[in-house]
Amino acid sequence: MYAKGMTTRQISETMEEIYGFETSKGFISDVTDKILPQMEDWQNRPLDEVYPILYIDAIHYSVRDNGVIRKLAAYVILGINAEGKKEVLTIHVGENESSKYWLSVLNELKNWGVKDILIICADGLTGIKKALAALERVTEKWAPKYPNSMKRWKDNWDAVSPIFKFSATVRKVIYTTDAIESLNSTYRKLSRQRSVFPSDTALLKALYLATFEATKKWTVTMRNWAQVYGELRIMYEGRLPD
Repeated sequence: MYAKGMTTRQISETMEEIYGFETSKGFISDVTDKILPQMEDWQNRPLDEVYPILYIDAIHYSVRDNGVIRKLAAYVILGINAEGKKEVLTIHVGENESSKYWLSVLNELKNWGVKDILIICADGLTGIKKALAALERVTEKWAPKYPNSMKRWKDNWDAVSPIFKFSATVRKVIYTTDAIESLNSTYRKLSRQRSVFPSDTALLKALYLATFEATKKWTVTMRNWAQVYGELRIMYEGRLPD
């Protein structure tokens, strides 16, 4: 129930309604605190040395801090490992999203054994304002109807254009964000259930439990992974294991 975003009060009321006995909010909080050592072990577990693809994103929540409600960001890193399987590498709760905080989160991956990352996929990047001829033709055709969308292509062309060096099969894996979006959808349900979290620890507990709820079925290798992995080994020679 906590993993699905229910508050300690809601859990207490549900327990009484279903089972007919009272449980205090403090008791439920104490029970969920039992996962803190497990959560710490998970955060500090050894990771693979190489990840072909990482997706990074942040979800924002309202958290009470000494009587003041603040906006905090949950920094999430989702990896595709060398076997082609999805894996949540880490979740951090910190100040509102910034490049500086992202740098510290990514640097921490080194402490857990990560030595190389081939591709990082992120939203909202800014770049050099330069478009190729093909982009200019597309912009000229569609800008009157979709001005904002065309502007995003042009503003971020330096970040978008490297994807075209890959085949269509590899590009589909890179730009298909179903995994991170599905995960984010699970995380957003928490904020719909609880408008304000009582502490950053309470938020982290909920995120940790929700992660395992969302990922317990992640056992299947990504489609066409053998072909994708083979191409990545050629493109990034010597950086992926055999």
